Amino acid sequence: TGKTTTVVELVKQAVKKNGWKVLVTAPSNVAVDNVLAKLVAQDDGNRKRTTNHRLRVVRLGHPARLQAEILPYSLEALVQNADGTEIVADVRAELQSYLQVLKNPRGRDKRVAYREMKVLRKEIRVREEKVVRELMNNAHVVLATCVGAANTKLLQDLEFDLVIIDEAAQALEAACWIPALRARTKLVLAGDHCQLPPTIRSNQPVVKAGLST
Repeated sequence: TGKTTTVVELVKQAVKKNGWKVLVTAPSNVAVDNVLAKLVAQDDGNRKRTTNHRLRVVRLGHPARLQAEILPYSLEALVQNADGTEIVADVRAELQSYLQVLKNPRGRDKRVAYREMKVLRKEIRVREEKVVRELMNNAHVVLATCVGAANTKLLQDLEFDLVIIDEAAQALEAACWIPALRARTKLVLAGDHCQLPPTIRSNQPVVKAGLST
């Protein structure tokens, strides 16, 4: 019926005309990836579009659960390619050098190695958190499953002008409340209540009496 196409256009208008920050969710990873694929396909359609005018999107979720074509937009991939990541790699290399020292430790060398490793681990954590925070703050659109929107570590300081729940008719109400409560201004539910009946695995009489409607 064109629900996802409409959702994609809504996201584009919200970002480019209103300057809104948007959170797009759905109950399943497949549904989220479907929105993202159409969103970036339309944005890539105009090759003359400058970097400043392109949608900056971040897909939250474990890379193993994402479709291959979506992986470049995952938070993990974006972190690896972000400015400042090369410094983190250098710090990790230095950390590895101290780990080698511990394989053949001498009294003083061991103490120095442990002290330096503690400092380096803290530096890696701080630098990685800074990269992640910048990516999240600069994103126009963040995409996640409804349950994935519960990631308070990544989303705790972010406010979304618009929250969209696609395939809302297939989502549990409890799961929908997670992204819904992140909407500062607008909440849009997109779904077809006639597409599939409620999933109820029960032989209880109440099901036959109308609970499955």
